[in-house]
Amino acid sequence: MHVKEIDSVCTYCGVGCDIVGLVENNEIIEITASADGYVSQGKLCVKGKYGFDFVASDERIRVPHIKRDFLARNPHIAAQISV
Repeated sequence: MHVKEIDSVCTYCGVGCDIVGLVENNEIIEITASADGYVSQGKLCVKGKYGFDFVASDERIRVPHIKRDFLARNPHIAAQISV
């Protein structure tokens, strides 16, 4: 299968390093620093380079959770979603 390179920004911390995600079969296989990245300057910290395993985790929450008391206080929002 073909490996795609996807330019993005690391959101692990507030710095916002320029990254390139290598993606195969819709799964991240590696993260590298953008060679000409202004912020990352071609380097990443350990979290930015290796901290992507949560994306494909079976434990990841994939639908938003909304507290019932929030919906009770905001009936106009509750009416727009199925609970």
